[in-house]
Amino acid sequence: MATVQYGTELPDQVEVLNKVLENQLSLISDVRDLIRERAALEKEYAQKLQVIARKAAEKRSRTAAARIVGEDPAKAFGDDAIRRNTLESAFAMLIEAYDTSAQDHASFGEALSTQVSQDLKSLELKKDGTRKK
Repeated sequence: MATVQYGTELPDQVEVLNKVLENQLSLISDVRDLIRERAALEKEYAQKLQVIARKAAEKRSRTAAARIVGEDPAKAFGDDAIRRNTLESAFAMLIEAYDTSAQDHASFGEALSTQVSQDLKSLELKKDGTRKK
């Protein structure tokens, strides 16, 4: 079977192929924009989660003793009394989970913007180069 030379043997198909490539380029651009917006949203969400976690951790450290043994404890207490409190432990774990989740969202947002978006940009440039030939 002989090879077909686009543009010489099928001159009427060049415009059709060009239009298809332009549509694909437009779609890639739309996907890249969507990915960039999602990456920005993930980063913003991560920052807000970190703020919440930091505020809660600061408040926890300031008020932990008073909430567990009271404002004026009748006898001395140690740090182990605070660590043994199950509600305080759950609160600490919740703060840690928020912080971990914030880090995960920040990493995901960064991966979206650096890896996925850049790969789509490379694909867009390659297809545009093909279209121009």
